[in-house]
Amino acid sequence: MSVCGLRDDHSVENDPVLKRLPSGELEALVEAIEPSMIRGHAVIDEGASVLNIYSGRDTIININNGTKSYIHTNTISEDQFGRIDRVSALNSNTGNGRIYMLDLGRIVPFKVDKEPEQGTYIALSNSQNLYTKGLPCDVVINARDVLATDGRIKNFLISNAHPPTSAHPSASLLR
Repeated sequence: MSVCGLRDDHSVENDPVLKRLPSGELEALVEAIEPSMIRGHAVIDEGASVLNIYSGRDTIININNGTKSYIHTNTISEDQFGRIDRVSALNSNTGNGRIYMLDLGRIVPFKVDKEPEQGTYIALSNSQNLYTKGLPCDVVINARDVLATDGRIKNFLISNAHPPTSAHPSASLLR
């Protein structure tokens, strides 16, 4: 995966440095640089058609119309799904966060819908609070996939969240 999420011939599985990163660390790094990548693409079609960043004589980053399109184009799935997972990070001000997906064994970013159902932030916040304490912290989320132009899931858009009920008492995939 490249800096902006495009697939290239360099894979995480074959990189000895990236393989040593703890689970979720690479995803957190990608999420952390996303705002800077968006700002970096602002010059494309506004006076520049390409922006290259070099290390010595080697181009290490190439920003162009294709990467700008990839970063700015999202498709929100019409299909909503439910699942039980654990919130590992939440920013209540922005609605951004990360959720530990048990079936994938990794952390995936999410955004909370602009007008979530009542109690959503409370459920997400409670899950994150318990997660940081190492306590049972499952939360049921209802969300839609946010897809990149290549069909890759960029993140989830959560419309509501609530604690598990007796019908769904343990962590499992509902999707």
